[in-house]
Formats: sequence, structure tokens, C-alpha cells
Amino acid sequence: MAHSDSARDLTQTWHTHRRQSVLLGVVLMLAGLFVLRNAVAATVVSAIVFGVALPATGLIEIVQSFWAPYWAHRLWRLPLGALYAAGGAILIADPLAASMLLTLAFAAA
Repeated sequence: MAHSDSARDLTQTWHTHRRQSVLLGVVLMLAGLFVLRNAVAATVVSAIVFGVALPATGLIEIVQSFWAPYWAHRLWRLPLGALYAAGGAILIADPLAASMLLTLAFAAA
């Protein structure tokens, strides 16, 4: 009996996850069509999303720097976290100019 109940639960879980996967696929396809249609808006949105992620990463890096076992690690992680936060603030403040700057920096590299 336990075997058939677990198989039934597994089947129910598979159908639930399958629906979620199909829904996610449809959403991602629509997002891809949006990107193809309006590249500038997609660039600005991605710069804002990246700009929100950078200060969060910088804050985590600063907090983790205080857990570093050696002072040398701490001295590198504190400015790195501050640079992450500053970069995120720049991306959020002017996402279009920051996107152009990033494009030029990647092209030069």
C-alpha cells in the first residue's frame, strides 16, 4: 500500500512541476519576444536588475569581510564590497549611460 501511495504522490508532484515548468517556459518565451522587439528597454531593465543585485552583493561582501580569518582578506573584501555597492548605485542612477559604458568596456577588453 505504501508503494502505491508514494507512486501516486510522485505522479501528482510531476504534474504540478510540469505545469509550473510549462508556465515558466511561456513566460520566458514572451520575455524573449519582448527583448527582440525592444532592445533598448530590455537593456535598461537588465541594467536596473543588475544594479539592484550589485549593492546586495556588496553588502553581503562587507558583512562577510568581518568573518574573514586574516586581516589581509578583510582589507581586500571591504573595498571590494564598497565597489560593488557603488557600481550598483551608478547602474540604478543612470541605467542607459551605464549600459553604454559597460558595452564600451567589454568591447575594449
